[in-house]
Amino acid sequence: MNSPSSGSASGAYNITTGLIDFDVDRLNQTFVEKYKNSLDDFAYQDFRIACPPQFRIGNLATFTGFKPNTSTFSGGDSQFGSNPNNGDSLLWSVQRFKVGSNWYDDSFYLSDHRPVISDIIL
Repeated sequence: MNSPSSGSASGAYNITTGLIDFDVDRLNQTFVEKYKNSLDDFAYQDFRIACPPQFRIGNLATFTGFKPNTSTFSGGDSQFGSNPNNGDSLLWSVQRFKVGSNWYDDSFYLSDHRPVISDIIL
């Protein structure tokens, strides 16, 4: 969704993770009825945050804009999952989270976004 986890462009991320509420009355009601979730307070968890810090590896930023200057890099690529809200049992856990490289030895950028890779136990 290309939404960073903070800053003025973080709305989609914050709604997805439940950090801010979104008024569903603003959406097309046919869409809401088809895709509504029956769980109360449903929100996705960011795999980066769910992963223990010592197992987060690689780069911090996921978007480079094809530029080598790290001061312009930002986030915006995330992986999400949801476990039951009651905490009785976890459906998954993140064992490792990595933001890879998009620059290769032959000076070729694969993309302006870096790959986000998670090892998950279901």
